[in-house]
Amino acid sequence: SVFTDPKITKVMHGAHYDVEWLQRDFGVYIVNLFDTSCAAKVLEYQSLGLAHLLKYFCDVHADKRFQTADWRIRPLPSEMLQ
Repeated sequence: SVFTDPKITKVMHGAHYDVEWLQRDFGVYIVNLFDTSCAAKVLEYQSLGLAHLLKYFCDVHADKRFQTADWRIRPLPSEMLQ
């Protein structure tokens, strides 16, 4: 599986709880994970948030409007697909 293949680096942000429930609830184990939040903390960046890191390193603005939206609804409204 992709998750256990050590040749594939998995990149996540703040993955601690995701890894925990993936293991507990689905028996999914992740090998070779790079957590951008942990890296920012170790490097003592001023802000550990994903939006800040995306802007700083990639000049990408993270749109947070739908962060707390109910993504279970179908069909997804077109503005959520942008």
